[in-house]
Parts: sequence; structure tokens; C-alpha cells
Amino acid sequence: MAEFPAHLLIPLAAEVQYHDGALEQYSFIRINFQEFGDIPPDGEYFDGVLDLGYIRLPSKDLSALAGKSFDFPTQCERDGVYPGDERYGCIEGAIYLFSANQPVHVSRLEFGFPAGNQMPLRVESFWDLSSDAVGLNEFDHNFTVPLSLANVESEAPKGSFISSIFRRLRGE
Repeated sequence: MAEFPAHLLIPLAAEVQYHDGALEQYSFIRINFQEFGDIPPDGEYFDGVLDLGYIRLPSKDLSALAGKSFDFPTQCERDGVYPGDERYGCIEGAIYLFSANQPVHVSRLEFGFPAGNQMPLRVESFWDLSSDAVGLNEFDHNFTVPLSLANVESEAPKGSFISSIFRRLRGE
């Protein structure tokens, strides 16, 4: 099994988008990493984007989350999971690699204190790149990234994993 070069995962910036649905509200976080290539075995290129979806946070006001931590279940199955189920509230995370979305499980988000128009966000995650199609290792990756407090969007960028979630929620 080839090793994913996790040491090259350098977080650059993060931003939040919101979805106000008829039944529930969700937050989505896009984290940008430094892009890099030459991922074994075929020299795959990592575009540097980690999308996290279906995050249930107690406030849309990010500064209200300062100094708070939130734990999330990591075994995420969307269908048949309802409030009260132990898997309810998991974060659906993915990177696009080897022509498909690869799962990234987030177990904890820690919000730091605002400084200017950003605040530190610590992410505890497990990257599962071990599928037969990918054939890379699994690994824990914990990191801190500056989260933008400016220009919080209510829709995701076109063509993103998050925008596909918005389309699915709207029934498109």
C-alpha cells in the first residue's frame, strides 16, 4: 500500500457556507490546502480542497463559537439516520482524488478566538484513502487553519462538492 504524503498537507484558509432548509440548518466548511502532485502510485494531483458538509453548529455567528469545541460521530451514513441515532450529526467530509470523492471523517472542531477578520479552527480528522480504487494508507490528520469571518456565504461555490449537496437538498 502506498503512503499518502500527509506531511505536504499545509492548511491555508477556510470559509463557511450555510444552508437554511425547511427542516434543518446546516453549515458547510471548505478548507483549502496547498496544492501538490506526485501522489503515488500514478503521480495524482491534489487540488487542495477539503469539503465538510452537514455540520450542525449552535450559531451562524462564528464569533459566538469562539473558545468552544464540538465533537462529532465519525461513522456517517446519510440514509436512515435521524435525530436520536448515535450517527446523527456526523460531518460528511471529502477530498477529490483519483476521479472520486474520498472520505475524510471529522471527529472534533475547536474554534479559537477572533483576530481581525479570521479565527483559528482546529480540525481533528481521519483520512480514509484505503479503498481498492485508491490503494493508499489511512491516517489521522489534526491541523489548525485560519477560518474567515468575512463574507460568510449562504450558497456554495459552483461545481464544488458542497454545491452538489445544496442541489441535492433542493431536490435538483
